[in-house]
Amino acid sequence: GFGAEGVVDMFDDGTNGDTTSGDGIYTGTISSGFYAAGDMVRWYVTAEDTGGTVSRAPTFIDQSGGNQSAEYFGTVVAESIATALPTFQWFTQDESASHNRTGTRASVFYNGRFYDNIFVRQRGGFTNQSLSQKFDFNKGEKLYISEELGSVDEINLNGNGADGSFLRQPMGFGAYAEAGNASSASFLTYMSLNGAFDRVGVWIEQVDEDYVDRHGYDADGDLYKFVQRSNLNPGVSDTSTGIEKKTNDKSDLSSAQDLVDGLNLPTESQQQDYIRDNLDIAQMINYLAARTLIQGADDVRKNFYLYVDNTPDGDGLWRIFPWDLDFTFNIVGGHDNQDSERTEHPFFGVEEFPTADGANQWSMLYDRLLETEEIQEMYLRRVRTLMDDLYNGASGATTWFANFVNTNFPDIDPHLGSSATNGKNGLLSDIEDRRDELYNTYTANIPGYSVVIPGAQSASPSLTIGAIEFAPAGDQDREYIQLTNPNAFALDISGWTVEGGITHTFRPGTVIAAGSSLYITPSVSAFRDRPTGPSGGQQLFTQQWDDGHLSSFGETITVKRADGSTADPETYTAAPR
Repeated sequence: GFGAEGVVDMFDDGTNGDTTSGDGIYTGTISSGFYAAGDMVRWYVTAEDTGGTVSRAPTFIDQSGGNQSAEYFGTVVAESIATALPTFQWFTQDESASHNRTGTRASVFYNGRFYDNIFVRQRGGFTNQSLSQKFDFNKGEKLYISEELGSVDEINLNGNGADGSFLRQPMGFGAYAEAGNASSASFLTYMSLNGAFDRVGVWIEQVDEDYVDRHGYDADGDLYKFVQRSNLNPGVSDTSTGIEKKTNDKSDLSSAQDLVDGLNLPTESQQQDYIRDNLDIAQMINYLAARTLIQGADDVRKNFYLYVDNTPDGDGLWRIFPWDLDFTFNIVGGHDNQDSERTEHPFFGVEEFPTADGANQWSMLYDRLLETEEIQEMYLRRVRTLMDDLYNGASGATTWFANFVNTNFPDIDPHLGSSATNGKNGLLSDIEDRRDELYNTYTANIPGYSVVIPGAQSASPSLTIGAIEFAPAGDQDREYIQLTNPNAFALDISGWTVEGGITHTFRPGTVIAAGSSLYITPSVSAFRDRPTGPSGGQQLFTQQWDDGHLSSFGETITVKRADGSTADPETYTAAPR
C-alpha cells in the first residue's frame, strides 16, 4: 500500500522461495504478514553490478514536473467481490485532491494488470457533483480495456449526476451506436478505493486519435471538442471560445474557422452550397436523428466533437460525435422533468427553437443544416426509421431502450439504494413518454414546421439509376453514378448496397429527398473538382463509395435494398462509348 518501504533480499541459490539454484532467476518473497485480501502490494527491484553501478526497475525516469512513469510494480491481493460488473480497483493517498481539478497520483488494478503512479482528477461540469473523474495513464503503459477497444491513454469514470437510474449515459451511447453512429463505448463499473467500495462508475471511452481510428476515420484529421463558451453567441458561430483542438497543432484553429466562415456565408444559397460540399450529410442526419430519439438536451453549444478529414487524401467532410449524455430522456439542466418541453421538439437547437433557460442558446450548425425543407424531410425520415428500429412501434412491443434498462439494472442494483430503483422506474416511464411524443404528437404536428415525422417506409420502394459517368476526362476518380428517388416521399436507403464494377453499402443516415438525387463516386473531393456539372457548388448530395471503379466497356450495376431484394429498375447496363 502506502506504508513505509521494506527491503527484501533476492536469491538464486535454491532457497527462500527460489526454485533452481544458479539459473539466473532471482527470487524475493514478500511475507504474507504485510498484506490481506484487497490490499495493494507494490515493489521495485534494484541490482548492483561488479562496478558498483545500481540499476532500478521500473526505472521511474520521469520524476520531474511531468511525473508520468511508474514508480513501482504491483498487484492487488485477490479478494471475493460480489458483483457482476467489471471491477476497477484504485488506490490514492489523497482522495480529496482526486476530486478536484488539481488532481493527484494513484494506482489502478484492472483486468488483471497493475498501473502505478497515474494521474487522476475531477472532470466535467455539473456532473462534478457526482464524483466524475478522469484517469490519465502513463506513456507506454496504456490501460487495457478489451480485445475490441484495445488499450487507451485515458478514461472517464463519471458519476450519475441527476440520473437516478445510472443508465442514461451507457444507454445513450449504445443507442447512437445501434443507430450506426460513431460513438464512445460506455458501461458501468464497480469501483473500489483503497480496498473498500467506492461507487458505481459510468465508464466512457475518450474521444481521441484511437477513437477516430477505431471508427474508420483518419486519425491525422482535425478533431475538436466543443466545451462551455464564455459568451452567449450561437454554437459554432466563432472560434474565439468554447473550442479545444485535440489533434495536430492545438493552436491552429484554421479548419474550424473555415467551417464557421462557411456557415456564416451571406446568403442561404451560399450556405447550402457549402453545407452540401463540406458536411457528411448522412452522418450528421444520423447523429441528429439518434439525438432526437434519446431527447438529448445538452449538445446545443457544447458536449460534442467535430472532426474533419482534411488530410491530403481525405474527403474534407465534417462529422459530429456525441459526448456527455446524462441530460437525456427528460433530464434538463440537472433536474428530471424540469423544462423538458424545449428538448422534446425534433428541431430543438435551431434558432427558432433554442434553449429556454433565459439564454435562448442555439446552434449555427444545426440551424444551417436544417434550414431547407428538403433536408428537414430527409432528417425526419431517418428519425422514423430509427423510431421503428429502437422503439419498435407506438405501443405494446418492448423498446430497445427498455430492454437495455431491464438487462443492465440488475447488475448495479445490489450496489445502490432504493433511490436507484425509483430512478430506473422513472427512466422507463420517460422512455414511454418519448415514444408517445414521437409516434403521436410529432407525426401529426411539429410547431413551426410544415413537415412532420412520416409514416413507416414501404417495404419495397423504388430507386432509379440515372446518369453514369464511367469515363471522365482527366481523372478516373471523377466518375459517378446518379441515384434518383422517384417517390413522393423521402427515401431512407441506409444499408442498401450497390454491386457491379464497384461495391458500396450506403451509410447509416443516407436519405434521398422526394424527387432528388444522390451521386456516389470514388472520391467526393474529386467529384467536387469536376470541371463541368455535376460537381461541387451545385448543392448536390454525394457519398464516397467503398471500392472499385466503373468499367469503360460496359457492365451491370445493381442496387439492392437492405433485405437483399433488387430495387427497381433491377439493373443498368453501361454501353461502351
